[in-house]
Amino acid sequence: MTKKVYLAAQYGWRDNLKWYAKQLEAIGIEVTSSWLKERKDPKSELHDLNLRFLREHALVDIEDLNAAVAIVLFTV
Repeated sequence: MTKKVYLAAQYGWRDNLKWYAKQLEAIGIEVTSSWLKERKDPKSELHDLNLRFLREHALVDIEDLNAAVAIVLFTV
């Protein structure tokens, strides 16, 4: 079975989580968090994004979560 993990955190932490994703992938764990590859400014606020973008990415997030066997949540 392929080891797959979803990394979850606030959007502003995206660049930091990319480092963790790289470390996990180096030891053979697939990271399903496609939001780490988005190109929006990490300082973006919800009100900066249009509703269509939010809906589309929410559906992608659900697919990414369903593909993972574990979730790692980074909180403050």
